[in-house]
Amino acid sequence: MRIGRTVRGVRASLSAPWRAVSARLGPRPTRLVIVPPELRTLDPAIAEDVMAGHYALGGKVVSLSEGSPFAVVDAPPTWSRALYSLFWLRHLTTLDSPGARDHARAILAGFIAMRTWPPVAQDTRLVARRLISLIAAAPYLLDGADAAFYKSFLRCLARHGRRLQRALVAEHDPLARLQAGVALLHLALSIDRSERLARRAIAATGSELNAQIAADGSHIGRNPETAVMLLFDLIPLRQCFVRRGVEPPQPILNAIDRMLAMVRHMRHADGALAAFNGAGGAPRDLLAALIAYGDAASPASPGLRGGYARLVAADAVALIDAAPAGPIAATAQAHAGCLSFEFSTEGKRWIVNCGSPRDDGAELAEALRTTIAHSTATLGNATSSLFIESATATYLLGPPDASAALSEDGMSFDGRHDGYEKRFGMRHERSIALSPDGGGLSGRDSFPGEPPDHVPAALRFHLHPAIEPRLSDDDTFVLLIARDGEAWRFSADDAPLEIEESIYLGDGAPRRTMQIVIRLSLSERRHVAWLLERVSRGRGRGDG
Repeated sequence: MRIGRTVRGVRASLSAPWRAVSARLGPRPTRLVIVPPELRTLDPAIAEDVMAGHYALGGKVVSLSEGSPFAVVDAPPTWSRALYSLFWLRHLTTLDSPGARDHARAILAGFIAMRTWPPVAQDTRLVARRLISLIAAAPYLLDGADAAFYKSFLRCLARHGRRLQRALVAEHDPLARLQAGVALLHLALSIDRSERLARRAIAATGSELNAQIAADGSHIGRNPETAVMLLFDLIPLRQCFVRRGVEPPQPILNAIDRMLAMVRHMRHADGALAAFNGAGGAPRDLLAALIAYGDAASPASPGLRGGYARLVAADAVALIDAAPAGPIAATAQAHAGCLSFEFSTEGKRWIVNCGSPRDDGAELAEALRTTIAHSTATLGNATSSLFIESATATYLLGPPDASAALSEDGMSFDGRHDGYEKRFGMRHERSIALSPDGGGLSGRDSFPGEPPDHVPAALRFHLHPAIEPRLSDDDTFVLLIARDGEAWRFSADDAPLEIEESIYLGDGAPRRTMQIVIRLSLSERRHVAWLLERVSRGRGRGDG
């Protein structure tokens, strides 16, 4: 008897937190009331592939003649993450037939029936994305469904809700907590009997937005694409609040406006998003559609936002990373690219950073986070910041001191960082100026301090894959030619130029490209000036 009472007591103590979470979720939902509209594009070709058993996810393809994709073992990790995000589910909604709906329900039933999710599926970000994906596809999946599937679908939503409520407290990753709150908002606005959940989700999301989205619209992790992702999930909720008779919370509305301004700030002259700190691959048409939801769709002005400087003149735009990494818990995707820059003119990009892989493995991702993968200077082939490994992620620390200033007319930039000072006794200072007509970009890089002997420095200018470089016979200049014939000339002050191979992932998939390299011996010279000037205009808009 005593043992029995002890066991029951242990069970009660272990189950109490779970009951508390269930209580916070509120009464069990009985139906869906409303579904937030999907703003992202839908691709029927992807839907056809899935229906045929071809799952092209995470840069990998797994083909099945029969059986559930959720029963696949030993799948590539990137494929598994993409599978369990259910982000692909929205494409199935383009196939409007009872047979297609039955097939889609059969595929999803394999996941709903899982008593325990595999470790890859338990990541808070994936759980949040999966819940939003399930809700978005609900009208399609539930049209013509029997009562058993409808009931199991609602139980699946509630299961996700309970896990995400725990994550609001237990998750250490700030962005994952924010995504959990946003996903819970989608759930609360979509189901009935959700007043208690709505209050909790509104409070949690508003609190995280206030903590993570700065007054200028930047996220503490400094990845420009974070704002894009959050906006695609938050903007549809404005309409849902109204339809549910709830006043849209001001912290959420304010954050939307701030982030829209930040996205405009980080767009190139061709409409693409700059490839800093993990960004890259957001389609330009989606960015344009996103910005159209804002009250002010006009081009961004020159200035500093989120530690990024923006110089604008005529059709030319220069974007410069001028700040250290954010709080360490938010830097799992951050890059060591302080003082790197990108440059574009209407319809094309010229100077870029290498970007970040969408789907490839950790080895490539970690390599692209180093300074050498950015259009900036490196000393001794070292990186300008420190990478700190944990059991679950690699975080970025530094540079300890970085500063930047823009001229009053917004045409020139001065910045510095001390990421190399402890190791080499030198700082990196960079000045960049854009000519008033947008036809010239000049720069100066200097390395004040006292270096040890024989410390090499290299300045790298990675080129967009659509740009062809032609090095002069005497190595004194490089002619950069776009596909439409527009040409720019790159030269440096008494420094020979080299052309080397590079890689570009700023549009998502890896593409081969080239880079201009200037090598210096710091024992001989401490600075170099360079100039990029337009030689001829193109015949039309480019595709850079």
